[in-house]
Amino acid sequence: NRLDLHRHKVRLADEETDVSAFLRHYGVSADRGFLPEIDPLLRLPSPLFDEWESVIVMLPLLDTERKSEVHQALETLTPIANFMDVLKDHDDPKVVLARLERACLLFVMFSNGWIWSHSPPSTVLPASLALPLQLLSNELGRVPALSYMNSLCNWRRTNPEGPLELDNIKCINLFVGGEDESWFFMVTVAIEKEGAPALVATVEAQKAVLRDDVEAVIAQLRNISATVPRMTALLKRMREHNRPPIFYNKVRPFVAGTRGSPAHPHGIVFEGVTDSDVKGSACSSTAVGSSQWSVHSYFGGSAAQSSLVAGLDASLGIAHTHPDTAYYLRDIRQHMPPGHRAFLDAIAEGPSIRNFVHSKASICPFASAAVMDATTTDKQCPMHKLKTGQLKSVDSPVDSTLASSPTASTSHPMTHAMRQAMDLITAYNDSLKAVEEFRTVHLILAAQYILQPKDAQVQGAGTVLEVSEGDHKKAVGTGGTSIFPFLKGCRKETVDQYVSTVVESSNGPEAVRKLSGASLSASTSLNRLSSSD
Repeated sequence: NRLDLHRHKVRLADEETDVSAFLRHYGVSADRGFLPEIDPLLRLPSPLFDEWESVIVMLPLLDTERKSEVHQALETLTPIANFMDVLKDHDDPKVVLARLERACLLFVMFSNGWIWSHSPPSTVLPASLALPLQLLSNELGRVPALSYMNSLCNWRRTNPEGPLELDNIKCINLFVGGEDESWFFMVTVAIEKEGAPALVATVEAQKAVLRDDVEAVIAQLRNISATVPRMTALLKRMREHNRPPIFYNKVRPFVAGTRGSPAHPHGIVFEGVTDSDVKGSACSSTAVGSSQWSVHSYFGGSAAQSSLVAGLDASLGIAHTHPDTAYYLRDIRQHMPPGHRAFLDAIAEGPSIRNFVHSKASICPFASAAVMDATTTDKQCPMHKLKTGQLKSVDSPVDSTLASSPTASTSHPMTHAMRQAMDLITAYNDSLKAVEEFRTVHLILAAQYILQPKDAQVQGAGTVLEVSEGDHKKAVGTGGTSIFPFLKGCRKETVDQYVSTVVESSNGPEAVRKLSGASLSASTSLNRLSSSD
């Protein structure tokens, strides 16, 4: 019954790939994306784990004068020698995984509750917490720390027969309790569910690239550009039930990590855990000083650990190479389940959608590195001419000399391949536009929830970009990054991928980037966000 969690061989899609089977190979669902295939367990089934389940409901007391009671309960948890065997004693691998994830959720919450409820924060994790957490992390193939994946295994349906959507889910367990905390985590769960069609579209698009099917690639890119705005709409709902001051002062401290923490310059000691107990590169430890126990230092939980967003990057060829983004995005892969990491590798190593777009754009005389917005009314723009019928689709080749000058003749014919290339570029850019908008909204929310936590409504100039550079660099996200350089960097690297068209002007050809409607100003997005409150 042992789960095969560590053997996700990277295999690439081919023309005959069954998409659902391909996704399942990596522990991904065509319907749920990176969410668990079955709903998370509300509690562990055996009476053997009743003590664990009793302590988890005590955690909100850590935010009260009774926190010493919780500390006592955590430090004296009764060791269960064979707990792993009990958890894995089931014929259905999905149930076994749900049990392991439930147990892991309990111990990452126990551990973060222990660390961050002490003043100053504790630098030693007692053996009662450290050893079970390490063993569970070894089995699951990721680091022994709170991660984004834990929140994806911490939800229940309020109406068990109702749909898996934001208004029908709540957290199973909380650090401090209350609607604010639950809503914060549930928005991310709903986004992951909503984004699943983009994963299917990615694999289908790669299959289409292999068979050189331009129309199919266009169709799948349109599926992606239709899916991501629905994710963004859910992200914009964050403020409905999650107040910035509550999040910043109550919830955020408990999801922090020890890597980069001033209170943990050498990490945190895992009492009772030796280096030989740490298995796999995903769970490597760093020995510090003379401690006989393993010492760890990991990032906190962060939306940057979302395999969905990383999957969109891999799908569209959005490369993160700047120091503000590259190193962190590389390191947090170890917080993801091994199957999800392997899926991202498979997409990145598979047929390149971006290269396909560029190869087709090269036959189009109007394309260079993004096509002008398809909604433009510039009468000299080939997209406008195509839309208005001034350029006709024909099957015969076009004279390259005439074609290279869009203003040379308004009646000059356009080949079917060129029309396809323009549609392909537009579909690709629309997908980038959707991802850019998602990242813009994330950036604005970061300002509201981290930079200005004492005010539920952002005051002043109303634009993230007008906050001083010093304040930007001092603001730290839950994952431990300098959040504004990181988020702005990710957004810029998205914008940098737009493919452009060459439009004739009085001074000769010039590249016009597709920014109309794509690169929203922070103030415009903020107004939209506020209007949805």
